[in-house]
Amino acid sequence: MSPMVQTLMVAALGLLGVLCRYGLDTSLKDLSFPWSTLIANLSGAFLAGVIYAYASTRGISQSLQLGLLVGFCGGYTTFSAMTLQSLQLIEKGRIELAMLYLLGSPLLGLAMVALPVLLVKRFL
Repeated sequence: MSPMVQTLMVAALGLLGVLCRYGLDTSLKDLSFPWSTLIANLSGAFLAGVIYAYASTRGISQSLQLGLLVGFCGGYTTFSAMTLQSLQLIEKGRIELAMLYLLGSPLLGLAMVALPVLLVKRFL
């Protein structure tokens, strides 16, 4: 696939990821905890694990893999939002919750990537 088509695929799937993230943000407006970001990061990590495992066992085109991982998952997941929301929790005096969020998100994200990789490799 040409570099231009590959770029357009990443951009189109990135837009789809951003729109999904926006929908999640607007549907989960809980100001006491940033649930939408946590859900986006964990489900995005899980999806990245599924894509990675499927691509490595069944194979998909490099362009589609880039479109899904860099485009969709990149547009959908939100490290910058997680860190800003952690700072906001600290500013509100909720330091323990902020630390739990900062430590728990990457650890749970790692688990959400590893789980589908193990499952897909086991069953495909």
